Amino acid sequence: MNQDSNRTLWKGISLQDALYLGFCATFIIITRAALRVHLKIPGHSMFFMMFFLMLGRACVPKRGAATLTGLIAGA
Repeated sequence: MNQDSNRTLWKGISLQDALYLGFCATFIIITRAALRVHLKIPGHSMFFMMFFLMLGRACVPKRGAATLTGLIAGA
């Protein structure tokens, strides 16, 4: 087993988890830029953002995963 696979970056989040959260943040930015769909529903612009935040939190079982995804997307 490679030693780099066990490396933790920030508060127990591994490199693999951080990369996945980074991809979720990238997809949030892409969907907000590309899919400006008007669904005539209040709050429709948050559907795609909440989907990727929940996907990141579901796949990375660490506390603060969705917050970290949001911070990366906001930066």
